Amino acid sequence: MRFKILMPGWNCFPYLDRSLRSVAGQRDEAFDVCVVDDASPDPRQPEFVAEFCRQQGWLYVLNDRRRGALYNLYHAAQLLDPVPEDVIVFVDADDRLIHPHVLAQLRWYYEKYQPLITYGSYRCDPPDDNVTPALNFPDWVIDANAYRAFSARDDPDAIWFNHLRTMRFEIFNLLDPVSDFTFDDSQWFMACYDTAIMVPSFELAGGRHLMIPEALYLYTRDNPLSDCRVSTAEVEAAHKAIFARPPKAALGPIDPGRRLLGDHQMNDTERYLFDLNGYIILRGVLSPNELTALNGAVDAAGVPHLLENTSYVHTGFPELDESNTDESAGPVDVVNGLLTDWGSEFRNLVDHPTVLPYLEQMLGPQLRLDHSYAIFMRSGAGATSPHHLHNGGTPFDPSQCYLVRDGRMFNGLVVVSYALTDVGPGDGGLCVIPGSHKANFATPDEIGHIVDATPPVVHVPLKAGDVVIFTEAVTHGSIPWSGAYERRALLYKYAPGFIQWERQSPWASLDHPWTERQQRLLTGPYAGGRTTIRTDDSLPAGR
Repeated sequence: MRFKILMPGWNCFPYLDRSLRSVAGQRDEAFDVCVVDDASPDPRQPEFVAEFCRQQGWLYVLNDRRRGALYNLYHAAQLLDPVPEDVIVFVDADDRLIHPHVLAQLRWYYEKYQPLITYGSYRCDPPDDNVTPALNFPDWVIDANAYRAFSARDDPDAIWFNHLRTMRFEIFNLLDPVSDFTFDDSQWFMACYDTAIMVPSFELAGGRHLMIPEALYLYTRDNPLSDCRVSTAEVEAAHKAIFARPPKAALGPIDPGRRLLGDHQMNDTERYLFDLNGYIILRGVLSPNELTALNGAVDAAGVPHLLENTSYVHTGFPELDESNTDESAGPVDVVNGLLTDWGSEFRNLVDHPTVLPYLEQMLGPQLRLDHSYAIFMRSGAGATSPHHLHNGGTPFDPSQCYLVRDGRMFNGLVVVSYALTDVGPGDGGLCVIPGSHKANFATPDEIGHIVDATPPVVHVPLKAGDVVIFTEAVTHGSIPWSGAYERRALLYKYAPGFIQWERQSPWASLDHPWTERQQRLLTGPYAGGRTTIRTDDSLPAGR
């Protein structure tokens, strides 16, 4: 396997030297390079690139007129004489590979996991914190081969496949300029080469793609000629054309082992953000079909009727020793059957394949489900009796704590909250004080009584289908609900296998046809010889 590195550039002379050197300095030397100058008007650029390529033995192409990065990438790949197992690597000529071992890391991932496509997260130069990290595609997107529709959704962070992007030539060679890269008038897209290449490639790959957790790419944020700065109309036109076309058929059946790193895993950025803030958001976990089924089951359980009598309901649990029936004192506790008795849709969430590997990183492979319930709110809920801020790093409570030792997280109770409806920025619902799970002092009263998004309190907006995972140690509460629609949240709370938080845990009937893995999660607390939930083989069995 050789790497075929494609480097298109236009009028980017100030950035060229460091970009080319980042490739030339790679320790893995099994690579070929084609640099394409797209008719840059700066006369220094072709002269510099020609000499650099001559010294390195690289291929150099100088266009007689500007053709766009997509045209250049497609034709440059053919010039390097790749074979199907070779890997195409896309590096813009104003950007850089982040260190000399990038290709060596890529080789390791390709040899170990045999993906057809990889993508990842990048860093910016100059630094910019406003960068959405790459994310694993939700299972439903893979199962339905719905990459095109998913990437076209109305969301500012709709594109999840960031730099560094690579793929086997056997996939790249199946892309068709007519159906994938050009408008109906046969003009090539002049922007969005990443979307034009990656979306149909994902569709062809049948789930065999890999999100690499390490950042391998350094993106030049201050280039004033970047497409995102100067080609807004071209970007919109290209996206419109790409997303309007029908999806390609996968080369074969969707790979049942599609999560090539053992289902999902928490990447370095997510781990950092959870440690920093005490919570993370997983986008688009529930598919439209799952949302429809869950909301239908909520309706069938009589929740709309419950909300006719009170605006703020906690339900889905057994008879409690202490429960609240007065809305002026907070959310009303309503016994309406166990949440997991409401239907298989709710039982399937116990070990959701997207969420469980995150929990394993947070709680260890011997975790258990402690309890689950639901929160429902209609407009006005909590206005007179908000769910006040509670918990925090101090005073210390081993049952709901957060620690890091020997490079690993240790949590008490961890909450997974599934949003069945949108939570807009001004709607209310979950709020947190980021970082408070590590606080060394108790929450002052003047902060603990905040009932809105006044700093340091932060509101957590969500889209229907999103999941927020937070440690019970973070100070959190609920802002009064003002949305025009109901807030519907399903909460599943997990603990290390040796801890039980609720007296009647796990709030689930064992009479249902649970899978073996679900049965392990529902087992009562004990430590010695406890069976593991194995989704991440990198974790030691005893943790």
